[in-house]
Amino acid sequence: MTSSLAARNLRSIGLDLSLKSIQSMRETTGKIGIVASNLSLPFPDGIADRMISDGVIHHTTSPFNAFAECCRVLKPGGLLYLAVYKPGGRYQSLYGFPGAVIRSLMKRRIGEVIVLSTMMPLYYLVRWVKSRGRTSWHGAKNLFYDYFVTPIVAFLPRATIEQWCLTCGVEVVKFDANPSLNVHSFLLCRLATTGIGTGFDSSK
Repeated sequence: MTSSLAARNLRSIGLDLSLKSIQSMRETTGKIGIVASNLSLPFPDGIADRMISDGVIHHTTSPFNAFAECCRVLKPGGLLYLAVYKPGGRYQSLYGFPGAVIRSLMKRRIGEVIVLSTMMPLYYLVRWVKSRGRTSWHGAKNLFYDYFVTPIVAFLPRATIEQWCLTCGVEVVKFDANPSLNVHSFLLCRLATTGIGTGFDSSK
């Protein structure tokens, strides 16, 4: 995403928990990158015209707090693109099983060897067939870890996001159910009449 923004000569800042990812992004785009958590964004209130949170908050220990942080740094009238895993789909079932088995095996070196020599090649083969040969091993491995090895995943209903919007002073401008995908996406706008920096109730 940062590469796409850089190609359009738009000013942007990339954030990630991984220093390696930030370094790679900097080398590729020349853009500013910061190692930071979505639960505590290193920006003052109301500074961002646009924010992109694509597949992030559902991997945090508190999706609501991560959502609230995204809203906090938006300017009045600013837009947030948010994509999160939706409940009830095929992926939620797969994360439960075989995902639970994969995560259990990955805790030990021998288990990791078993996973990477059996389940990972099978997953790559499925991805390769579905993409008609356009999936790389590296790309498939990244998705495999993201989908099955990641220890934290929340499946967030549309109604939950809409309730959070009321709490955090944003409104839904557009919603895409993405029927064929694991995620649904929202375009949200910070309400101009909402005070910035008043704080959010993290118990919601």
